[in-house]
Amino acid sequence: MSGVRAQPERRDTSPAGVWNREKFEASLGLLHALGLSRSVIEHYRARARDTDQLPHELVATMVEDAARRSD
Repeated sequence: MSGVRAQPERRDTSPAGVWNREKFEASLGLLHALGLSRSVIEHYRARARDTDQLPHELVATMVEDAARRSD
């Protein structure tokens, strides 16, 4: 049967779910624009999913913590 899925869609297809995915992808785009390597971006993608945060927020927190320690 064409068009029939064996498993139900796991991702949220509501407008809020679409908006959240767009925010997540935009956040990854920011990391790419900063020139971070693909492996670093993938690391923050995974950490962001584990912590329910956006990847760029994790990077910003890490940088702020490092700056505080160097003061």
